Amino acid sequence: MNKILKVNTRTGAIESRICTPKEIFRGGRDFIVHHMLEEVDPACAALGPKNKLILTIGLLGDTSVTTAGRASIGGKSPLTGGIKESNVGGIIGKKLARIGFKAIILEDLPVNKQCKILLVTKDRAELIDTPYLEGLETSAAIKLLDEKYGDKTGVLCIGPAGEFKLNAALIAVPDHSRIQLRTAGRGGMGAVMGSKGIKAIVIDDSGATPAKAVDEEGLKAAAREVAKIIMADPKTENRHNFGTPAVLSTCNALGILPTRNFRTGSFEHAAEISGEKVAELIVERGGEGKRGLPCVTGCIIACSNIFPDASGKAHVASLQYENIALLGSNLGIGDIDEIAILNNLCNQVGIDAIDGGAA
Repeated sequence: MNKILKVNTRTGAIESRICTPKEIFRGGRDFIVHHMLEEVDPACAALGPKNKLILTIGLLGDTSVTTAGRASIGGKSPLTGGIKESNVGGIIGKKLARIGFKAIILEDLPVNKQCKILLVTKDRAELIDTPYLEGLETSAAIKLLDEKYGDKTGVLCIGPAGEFKLNAALIAVPDHSRIQLRTAGRGGMGAVMGSKGIKAIVIDDSGATPAKAVDEEGLKAAAREVAKIIMADPKTENRHNFGTPAVLSTCNALGILPTRNFRTGSFEHAAEISGEKVAELIVERGGEGKRGLPCVTGCIIACSNIFPDASGKAHVASLQYENIALLGSNLGIGDIDEIAILNNLCNQVGIDAIDGGAA
């Protein structure tokens, strides 16, 4: 993970360089913040040529340390005007680390409207025209990319909202099974990616070998210790069984559950949209429904889920507390199936469900 890939979306120039001594010790949001402060004019337009979109990983991206494979996506937010880092699961982080890159940085703006993908392998990187992806929803676009490049690749993809540069546009990332759709939703990074004319980034780590740690045994021992501490925490079992929706009942009891545009902090139908209810329905309905799934390979907390409809077919994966609260109680909706439909619609169009519910 000692390389950085810089892509100029106006000229098409692609440059791979070695990290500076300072960059070697930066990762995730730390890398994003320092790079933005050092190289981006804070007064620039978020959707203009001077802003950058940065995809990066933590220092332990391709290791056995739990959750370390998550990826960070950042830049100047069109929604807030500040530096934003949006964190996401899926397999993109580990794939990027496996081919030796700490970060991919998209720069400038295309002269004419375009729909391209950036394909990155261990040996090369290239921009490819993909007019057939223009306007497609996220899952439809990912399916076509899988057909062309294989379903073992890491994919980062925007929906129509990102192409239209809507301020709340997200970036979607499939997991290894291609069932869960993880989203980097906060801050409108999908709009920044859309402004660069990039529909998707595809990372193929075929033939790449993981880097060796300086102290392999020490790293393994530390990973085991971290796992032991996490598994000993009562919250881990709670999250594993009920996912992040586990906190909904608690928030409702404390009077801090977003309800009817925050007019109140408790919702009369909270029990019908709670984590307990979600888990109960997943078990009862069966089919494609599952709980206790990891958002990223190797996560031992495994708080994600596939929420099914009454017939057992997947409604959305994954259904999380924040989305239930903002698309549910915040809108006065007490039907968990209706919330799941709205959640999936936001994912496919490419709008952050939290921002969508709040708006």
